[in-house]
Amino acid sequence: MLNEAGTSRQYLVYARDRKWCGATGGCTLFILTNSGNDWRILSRMMLVQLPVHLLPHLSQGWHDLVISYSGRLPDGHPALVSSRMQFNGVKYPSNPSVPPSEPMTHLEGLSILVPGSPIQTSTSH
Repeated sequence: MLNEAGTSRQYLVYARDRKWCGATGGCTLFILTNSGNDWRILSRMMLVQLPVHLLPHLSQGWHDLVISYSGRLPDGHPALVSSRMQFNGVKYPSNPSVPPSEPMTHLEGLSILVPGSPIQTSTSH
């Protein structure tokens, strides 16, 4: 649960379809939440590379996330870079490569979405 109060349920949807992925291999992560029987998109994050980590720290009652993306080290070399994404009371930031996301020097927290996670798909019949 991302929401510490447990007042809603959330689903993380990692869209691996090329329509939702960029040239760097990062894809779009949707965070869906419900209110009663209605589901809505709480946040949409671009450039996301797996894994996604959950931190114990809360912002506005929601857990901070660590999101990785293809970026550059201070010396200019390409690398997988990680950023802390904090809930602002309405949503999480949409891009881990720019503020308000905060760069992190290493991955930490609980892995909640990793490469090789089971893929759930639905098809219309």
